[in-house]
Amino acid sequence: MAMILLQFLAALGLTLLILWLARPLGIRLGVLDTPNAVRKFHARPTPKMGGTALAVAGLACVLLQSLHIGVPFPAKVGVVLVACHYIIGLIDDRADIDARLRLILSMAVVAAAFWLDPRLVPSALHFSWGVSVGIVPVFAFIAAGLVLVSFIFAVNLIDGRNGILGGYALVWLTLLQITADALPIHYYGIAMVCCAAFLVANLRGLVFAGDSGAYLIASTVGILGLYAQNSGIVALDQLLLWFIVPVFDAARVLAVRLRRGQSPFRGGRDHLHHVLWDDTSPRWASALYASATLVPSTLSVIAPGLTSVWLVAAVAWLLVLSNLPVFLAKPRTV
Repeated sequence: MAMILLQFLAALGLTLLILWLARPLGIRLGVLDTPNAVRKFHARPTPKMGGTALAVAGLACVLLQSLHIGVPFPAKVGVVLVACHYIIGLIDDRADIDARLRLILSMAVVAAAFWLDPRLVPSALHFSWGVSVGIVPVFAFIAAGLVLVSFIFAVNLIDGRNGILGGYALVWLTLLQITADALPIHYYGIAMVCCAAFLVANLRGLVFAGDSGAYLIASTVGILGLYAQNSGIVALDQLLLWFIVPVFDAARVLAVRLRRGQSPFRGGRDHLHHVLWDDTSPRWASALYASATLVPSTLSVIAPGLTSVWLVAAVAWLLVLSNLPVFLAKPRTV
């Protein structure tokens, strides 16, 4: 009990300290997000220190745990995978490295993690209607790696409005905890409190997560989701439903840009959050955006056997939201 309390106080204290010192630390590390007239419309240069606050808090917990009773090998692999993605994101926050290089580095890290811990590679795909399909190990290794890397990058793409990433971190961790006991309960509590602290600071415009924060949260949630699916506790279509917003948004933007002959690696203002916040009020945009995950995900927990139905409904709702400007367009007067 004393160690749990020490971990909680250390993690929360370090998170709050870094968030409080975010501006001077951001200046020192060179991770200020400067507004421009193209894509970034925030009021002033904002430190991208949210990811660092969460990373330092997590590292403190791991170090204290290792000094106390040690860290299991699967957890070590997961920590290394998450830490490497945090570092990739931090370098990008500082130097804005090419997206293709980040993609290659992420693939290499995921491949190494899968090689170190084969339990990350699914031996079967489990579906909510009670069917499990075995898959060839080599194919599973490649497919699972591509899915995890794609998810990490998709989550980074939705981090375009204050509150989105922090809010999703809380929702995803809670869904995984309720259904699969993804983390020891005290670690879940620590993660929730630290993420909530970041969310409050982010909503006030004091700090951004940065690519480091997006990669850290996405890799953490992704690897927990893999373990849950591979153990047969959470169905694959249920995970897809929980993660439907970043998956759908990334796939939609990729298809639209390729059709227009544009590079999918360049930034733009064509993501779902841009559509909603540009065409509705902030309150309505927040409610509509949250509804795409909260409602179907809750239904999938209450009635998991109908997850495929909720998934189809979620995709249909996202299609409506992504075409909202068409529905809201006013008729032109001649």
